[in-house]
Amino acid sequence: MSMDPIVQLSGKYKEELTTTFDGLRQRSTASIAAAQEQLKQQAEQLKQSSEKATALAGSLQDLSTVEIPTAKVLETFGWLTVTETAKFVFSFLASYMLSPLLAMCFDGFSAGLLAYIIVPAFLYRQLSGTEGEPDHHFYLLAGAAGEGLLLGYIVSERYLPAPQPLAFLTPMLIAVVTQLGADKFPSRAAWLGATLGAGVGAHIFLGLITGFSFAGFVLSLLYAALGFATLQLLIKDTASPAWKYQLMYTVGAILAHGLVFGIFGGEAFAPSEE
Repeated sequence: MSMDPIVQLSGKYKEELTTTFDGLRQRSTASIAAAQEQLKQQAEQLKQSSEKATALAGSLQDLSTVEIPTAKVLETFGWLTVTETAKFVFSFLASYMLSPLLAMCFDGFSAGLLAYIIVPAFLYRQLSGTEGEPDHHFYLLAGAAGEGLLLGYIVSERYLPAPQPLAFLTPMLIAVVTQLGADKFPSRAAWLGATLGAGVGAHIFLGLITGFSFAGFVLSLLYAALGFATLQLLIKDTASPAWKYQLMYTVGAILAHGLVFGIFGGEAFAPSEE
């Protein structure tokens, strides 16, 4: 019998295998090149992130002499005082009056999702999409009222061993002390110490009157740290719109409040049934 069919079939298989291996080699080469390019891009992104983090750390640590932007500070923290007051009022209403009604709308998980993620993201989207200051004020105030309702509902079944600090005191005293002592601070450190120290001192003073707790003291320190970061970044870039700093402070205060209540808050006492 002739061996030609076997030879032809072998040649066919050889050609197919050669084609297959060539295709695999080309795809492997392309995949390796793509992976190398992706790694290069990730390395560049990591480098940029590292540079931004270094710049941010430098801004927060910078205590060099600078002219205090009194008008910008007053604009930023003046409206923050209004929004934090609104948040406190609506939180009080939700905790002591509206929690049964709010419980019909959502549970604790959905309220937390709204308060800590969805509402801040929505606020950022709306604020970055508008240019007028009245619109910015409206969204910030509406967001603060909504956050107050959500946070009040979230903590309605938890308690701290003493009344929580009044969140609006820190931005209010930052604005007032900056305005009253605009030309009296010899250095940036003195200004920061006076404005932030006034806030912490006011919280401690009220705490001694209404009931002092370690949790409340921690929360007042977190508010002061948040004010410090906001002021330092504001000084670094006074050209940025005030709403960016107001939103940063607002979200930070929400997270600080949730953190302290999550760590130090206890379950509320339920009435006993006899």
